[in-house]
Amino acid sequence: MIVDPDFLDHWRTQMLVDMLDDPCAPQYIIRLWGHCQNRRSWVFDDMPVPATKAICRFPGDSEEFEKALIDCGFLAREGSTITVVGWDEHNASLIANWTNGARGGRPKGSTKETRKKPMGKPSENPSDNPQETDKIGCDEIGLDKDNMSGGQQADSEPAIFELPTNRFGTTGETYGVTESKAKEWRESYPACDVMAELKKMKAWLNDNPKKRKTKQGMAKFAGSWLSRQQDKGGSGGKSFADPLSNSPTSAELRELQKTLRGYT
Repeated sequence: MIVDPDFLDHWRTQMLVDMLDDPCAPQYIIRLWGHCQNRRSWVFDDMPVPATKAICRFPGDSEEFEKALIDCGFLAREGSTITVVGWDEHNASLIANWTNGARGGRPKGSTKETRKKPMGKPSENPSDNPQETDKIGCDEIGLDKDNMSGGQQADSEPAIFELPTNRFGTTGETYGVTESKAKEWRESYPACDVMAELKKMKAWLNDNPKKRKTKQGMAKFAGSWLSRQQDKGGSGGKSFADPLSNSPTSAELRELQKTLRGYT
């Protein structure tokens, strides 16, 4: 398990210390990371709130403790599933070793494993290396590819709309909706005005910050929203349904003609 030398002094760690009013806060994070290594996982299902407290041996209120972990970006929760944010990214080489070990060792002819360089304290001149200025223990603050907003992902399709995630309040993280994703939703939910519904979603998430989803769960949230709207008849006044979908068939037209001839 990799722990950077600036872990104790990092602003996230100090933020947790202040929120809990507990100088032992760094120990709780170390125990959480140690649990990941022992269990060889960073995602845990069926984890009630008190379980997080027990893993970290926090002496206070369990809900207050978990909320502080989430607000500081160390943890994410979706339903009964918790994710230790960024642990897999920072310990990629360790996870690779687990995989190779399960297969009987490193594959023949493989090159030296790529290991992420542990990052120290931010440099005095961030412009020298802007992607190595804000790393801590197991997460990359705001600049990790998986945690960047859709519009920031230079290597992927640009986002045409962004929805706030459960880390928006602390890191500004958003889920970027691409044109291809919007097209997929338009085809799946033809009665919905996808862009109009995305604006409604954003307004609802802004009004209900405690119900925001993780970045990984945001697509499911949007899909469920559009499915419900489709079942209600689609977006008000504007439908993407096929205009010929309700046209009568040839058989129905012939039957109508027979009926009309009976009145002439």
